[in-house]
Amino acid sequence: MNLLRAIRRRQAAYTMVELMAAVLISIVLVVAMYQIFARVQSVFTTGHSRTKLLEEGRAVMDLIVRDLGRMAPAGMLEPNFIAIPYRTNRLETLAYPTNWATLRADQQNTWLTTTESFVSSRVSFLGHDDQWQQMAYRLESRGQPSLENDVIGALWRYESGPVPKRHIIRLVSSNKDGQFQKLSDNVVHFRMRAVSPHDPGRALWVDPIFTRLDVPLYVEVEIGLIEEKLKKEILNDAMVERLTVELESGSMDSASYRRLTNQRRGRAMEMLRGNLGRILMLRQLVPIRTQADIPPALFVKKTQKEFEANGFSVTGGVAGGGFAVEENNPARYVFIIDKSGSMAAERRFISARLAMIETLKKLNPSASFYVFFFSTDSEGMPAGSVTPENPTPGIALNLVSATPANVAFYTQWVATRSYGGGTNPTQALDAAFAMNPDTIWLLTDGQIPDFIVPGIANLNAARVTPVRVNTIGLGRSKDISERYLLQIAVDNQGVYTFVSTDPEEEE
Repeated sequence: MNLLRAIRRRQAAYTMVELMAAVLISIVLVVAMYQIFARVQSVFTTGHSRTKLLEEGRAVMDLIVRDLGRMAPAGMLEPNFIAIPYRTNRLETLAYPTNWATLRADQQNTWLTTTESFVSSRVSFLGHDDQWQQMAYRLESRGQPSLENDVIGALWRYESGPVPKRHIIRLVSSNKDGQFQKLSDNVVHFRMRAVSPHDPGRALWVDPIFTRLDVPLYVEVEIGLIEEKLKKEILNDAMVERLTVELESGSMDSASYRRLTNQRRGRAMEMLRGNLGRILMLRQLVPIRTQADIPPALFVKKTQKEFEANGFSVTGGVAGGGFAVEENNPARYVFIIDKSGSMAAERRFISARLAMIETLKKLNPSASFYVFFFSTDSEGMPAGSVTPENPTPGIALNLVSATPANVAFYTQWVATRSYGGGTNPTQALDAAFAMNPDTIWLLTDGQIPDFIVPGIANLNAARVTPVRVNTIGLGRSKDISERYLLQIAVDNQGVYTFVSTDPEEEE
């Protein structure tokens, strides 16, 4: 009997209270374990997202630094470096003062809010290894590189094909939108600022353009990226989605479109302000290589006094447009000089005449020359002096030898020329090429017609031996067709010389 009771006692079940307590403890343990797992998973996901974002940012920065390391001065009018910020989104952040307890109430708003900027920029620069290339970067819309971004955009990169130096002038117009490649789709800030070598304070320039032989000492690169998840949260926000749908409908006036665009941008910036920890900002100061293996310059700059004193000679030697003469191949030169009404300003026509006279004095007697003056029409050299026996000598039909007698006669003729009329060298160029010269100089102070560039190319293409064409811009850079003059020189194995008439540039 006692044995039976002992057996039954051992077979008795748990009570309901014990079971409920056990279940409750199990639930607590499971919830705790899930929370630990969720926390670990969240930390892992956050760390992974930030690591991925950092890797993406570093990859983009390394590519930019590599491209900037190739920057070199080309010695031409086209920009060696240009960085233009075109949009700024204001980001307000909190800044707590250290003496908060003693801060007056009327000062709190001033101390609480500081403003930072998310900048969108377009950057372009020339790089040089064996040949020259143009690189360009833009922060634009995520869809295509030709549309401005709202807040979250894409960083686009362009790299031209390599070209010799004489074709650099064509690179600027070669960066078509369809040739840009997307680097990152999560960019909210992109800015480059340069340190000018001419600024003793070594300050960062906001809107720098470096041309000719100038490049920056340093370029500061800033990139701001956000996590992919944050981008989706902003784009999927109810207010952002609604405004996007309204904007894409297109049925509104321009004022309504701007208002809705600003509202959408403001909502996106508000969400970014609430997630500052999820924005990665990278900044790097990149030193620029200023020395490069540059071929002989296609661009020369002179002061007005230098031009008057030295004449049209550029770099010396027939190949360079100077006045060296081969023994069995006497040089043949044609000079085409602008005499339009604008040449009256700043002694330009006087300078052109003085330079022409100085040039005639330097010619080798075995050389031949011809001088045209042009405005709306062209004026050629007379065939000889006016005498009672020859009252109307007419126009010389070909080059004349640079004998002392001819130099003296045509020096006097040049000194008596006057100005007036428009700016069209077409007739003079046609006549000059018909004279079969070795080298032509074209001088102007104004805006020549754009058809002159292909016109000269066609005249040279019809020849067995091309004529070298040097160009001279006399005046102020903003008033001269420098791009056309440089293009003519580049296409025809010549040199472009800019003669500044700005008194501030006189040495």
